[in-house]
Amino acid sequence: MKVSGFRFRVAGLAAAALTAVFGCVATDPSLSANAVEKVEVVEGKNVYNVRFQTLPKDCERLLAADPQSWDFNFRPYGRTADLVSDPAIVRGVAEGKNVEGKPTALRVSCDEDGWNYLVFCAEPDIDKAQSEAGQLPLPNLEMYFLPGDTDNEKPAFYWQFYKGVGQFDQYDWPVADRRWRLLMPYVTQETRRLPNGYVFRMNIPWEGMWDKLPIFNDRVDNFWRFSVIRWVNGGMTWGGTVHEPARFGYIRWPDFTDAQKTEIMKRLLDKAWENFLVLSSKAAFSVAGTVANSWGRGGYVRSEPYAVAQAKEEGPRSYINYCEDPEIRPILEKLTAAAKAYGAGIAEFAKKPMAEQEAFYKEASAKLFNFRYDVEEAYEKQLRAKFVK
Repeated sequence: MKVSGFRFRVAGLAAAALTAVFGCVATDPSLSANAVEKVEVVEGKNVYNVRFQTLPKDCERLLAADPQSWDFNFRPYGRTADLVSDPAIVRGVAEGKNVEGKPTALRVSCDEDGWNYLVFCAEPDIDKAQSEAGQLPLPNLEMYFLPGDTDNEKPAFYWQFYKGVGQFDQYDWPVADRRWRLLMPYVTQETRRLPNGYVFRMNIPWEGMWDKLPIFNDRVDNFWRFSVIRWVNGGMTWGGTVHEPARFGYIRWPDFTDAQKTEIMKRLLDKAWENFLVLSSKAAFSVAGTVANSWGRGGYVRSEPYAVAQAKEEGPRSYINYCEDPEIRPILEKLTAAAKAYGAGIAEFAKKPMAEQEAFYKEASAKLFNFRYDVEEAYEKQLRAKFVK
């Protein structure tokens, strides 16, 4: 999907004038406090320029400290022409005032460990509602995103929900496998309360998307499709309607520097190596002859052959452990040795030229993060050859 638009860099009163015409503006951190940057999408889709920035713990303060970095351009659900952002509302929200219409705003950033999106949900008279009704008017959000920009009819996008007080969930769209993993084990979320609303924060570590990183795309418009719907007043949407990826908005990733790319890949490789070491030390996968018994107390850990009782829950069908099967053990030993061979390359990773870093990362991350899949697929193949004629 080709998205064209205009980019403005203006200051002072000119910025206010553009804001009044186009809706919310997003600041470029490299500019002065009075300068702003705005991308207007001709085809009707919102575009947000992602910042490379480590968020502070008290991320809600960014609403007042940097209001122009928030995109208030949410539209009534099912409609495309209405621009509901109002500079007076933006100023009121930033000043902590109650505003009419329950406006909503989006902010997206990333750093070496992952990416975050913040959603501000205005709620007037929170204290009054709490004292009179005995409950809080909590936000109800529905979020979608799709790595890359694709026009496939049925892309496998990520579908998330938030209903306040930690009630977060993800729809299990495809079946988890080596090419797709649910984000629930990785993400963290929290809601921060303000006098005039809430800031919802979603943190998605790169670990959950290690094979879908935006750092390998050098296009000028490095887009991912993205949508946030707030179910209030009939629905307010930043990126189209439910289940229509073609109408989602876009987040445009920054131009990652080589140093940023290196740090992101290195941290992920370290995590992949750690995961592999933990998995390969478990009873079912260990080829060392003995495995650590986690029943040790007070810091004492003893070893025993294959820890049979410990491995019952994850043991295969014919043997309690993969490594005890005389037909699969040689394959397990080969896969383990191949994975261990990446250790030296990880240690020297930052010294490699960028092209070699990318090639090494793509190969090593796939083998280390998918070690369990490789073992299980080898075991399945061995069983099929033995029992299925």
